[in-house]
Amino acid sequence: MKKICFVASMILLCTLSAVAQDRIITYDQLPQSSQTFITTYFSKANVSYVKIDEESYGFEYEVYFNNGAKVEFDKTGALKKVDCNHSKVPDGIVPAQVITYISNNYPGAFVTEWCKKRTNWNAELSNGLDLYFNAQYQLIGIDD
Repeated sequence: MKKICFVASMILLCTLSAVAQDRIITYDQLPQSSQTFITTYFSKANVSYVKIDEESYGFEYEVYFNNGAKVEFDKTGALKKVDCNHSKVPDGIVPAQVITYISNNYPGAFVTEWCKKRTNWNAELSNGLDLYFNAQYQLIGIDD
C-alpha cells in the first residue's frame, strides 16, 4: 500500500511539474495594457526580459528590468505586483490615499513593493513594515 501511495504521489508531482513552466516571450507579446503601464511608469528603465509564468491554475506575465525591478500582470494584463527591489515604487502607481497614510504615519518611509492579494493590497515599506489595505485603500493590517 505504501508503494502505491508513493508511486501515485510521484506521478502527481511529475504531472504538476510538467504543467508549471516558464516561457520567455518578447515585450511586444505583452497585453497592450501592460505595455502602456510600463511605458508610463518605467520609461527610463530597460527591460531585461519578459516571461510567462504558467501554473496549473493559469498564467501571469513577469517583466524584469536591468535595475532589479520586477512587475507582474495577470493573464488579462492587469497589474498584480510591482517590486522595486528596495527602491521607491514610481509615483502614480500607489494610490494617493495610501501615500498620504504612509507619509502621515511613517515619515521618511516609502513603498518598495505594491502587490495585489485577492481583493486587498499589500504595501512593503522601506522601513520593513508591511501594510495591508482593502479594496477602498483603507488600512486593515500591519506586519513587521
